[in-house]
Amino acid sequence: MRIPFIISLSLLLSACGSDSNNSSTSCEIDQIDMAIQTVAPDFGNSSAVALACTKQGGIIDNLLEKTDSDYTLSTGLNGFYHIGRSGIDTVAQYNYETFSLQNWQYSTNTANEEGSSNPYKIIEASSTKAFIIRYNKPDVWVVDPSANTADSFYLSSLDLSSYLGTYEVTEGEATVTKNETSVNVADAVIANGKLFIAMQRLGAQYNYTNESKIAVFDVDSLEEINTDNLTDEKAITLMGHNVQTLHATANSLYVASRGNYGDDYGQLEKIDTNSYALSTVLEGSETIGHISHVQAISDEKLFVLGNTSGYNAQKEYIYQYNLFEVNATTNAIVEDIASFKGTNITDIALNDNNNLWVASGEKSKPGVYELDTTTNSKLGFIPTQMIPTTIIFK
Repeated sequence: MRIPFIISLSLLLSACGSDSNNSSTSCEIDQIDMAIQTVAPDFGNSSAVALACTKQGGIIDNLLEKTDSDYTLSTGLNGFYHIGRSGIDTVAQYNYETFSLQNWQYSTNTANEEGSSNPYKIIEASSTKAFIIRYNKPDVWVVDPSANTADSFYLSSLDLSSYLGTYEVTEGEATVTKNETSVNVADAVIANGKLFIAMQRLGAQYNYTNESKIAVFDVDSLEEINTDNLTDEKAITLMGHNVQTLHATANSLYVASRGNYGDDYGQLEKIDTNSYALSTVLEGSETIGHISHVQAISDEKLFVLGNTSGYNAQKEYIYQYNLFEVNATTNAIVEDIASFKGTNITDIALNDNNNLWVASGEKSKPGVYELDTTTNSKLGFIPTQMIPTTIIFK
């Protein structure tokens, strides 16, 4: 389906809210450089997108309002993608400069496909080739983001079915072995001309002790690369379980795995994107929390989220996060950034000047903070009307 979507351009004159530490300015079209997905504080059936001007501290809020909450964003070469996840199964493309006009919207399910595909992310390789990871399916779609019709949008798929497991169920008096239907792809990135695909492989019973793996495909040929010629299996088997996020630097891929929800706190691992050598940088712990997210400037400067859970000052049971600077050359925590300790952080992302933006999920103060990564001090805050869940940059 291809659906135009118009938003009044009078919103361009809107000014953002303010807080005691940051004055607000309006957001001009040519200054927009960040998009933020937001959801209702109770994560109910309400969501919207905000566009921000990070240099001016301005924001245009409450765009692309939806009555569903399970939406996210992905970065494009010339704009951004608005993705409807579980049960919605759509991806739509917008340009920052003309955000009032939807370029297109297509389904992420084939016509005869059963069940929700649950798309998580779209990763562009070029203006005519991109990859859509679908959490509930055993493949990754190859699509043409310049396509004018749904028939020309889908090109092919990358088969991950060799990584499916099996499970047993009781049917009557018999025990029947069945094949899994999803490898639970949680993230993917392109590095050194290769697509690295993170598979949780939780299985039908959501077993968080199952092995997570990274499959690697050549972006041009779409052939899977054998990362270990000593075995028949081509993928990299991680030491951490329940993989969450990936982030690449020049020659390294950093992998955050949160582990089990019980006694396994996960790991931060490093993969050499040339040799595929794997090493552990940091292990989660009761003090650090579950390793849930990573953003890397270089091998010497990474920012890592460790999450725990508990009651906040308002007696609400929420996720609470610790934000760390980590050196992956020495495998040491450089700083436990105290200004964010114990707060609800829903996302972190680096912009083009390598400052870190931190999404605050605090109901009393939703918005995004800018962190100077040379001093790890807060520079400013842009408030949002609802809870920010995803940050991307132009």
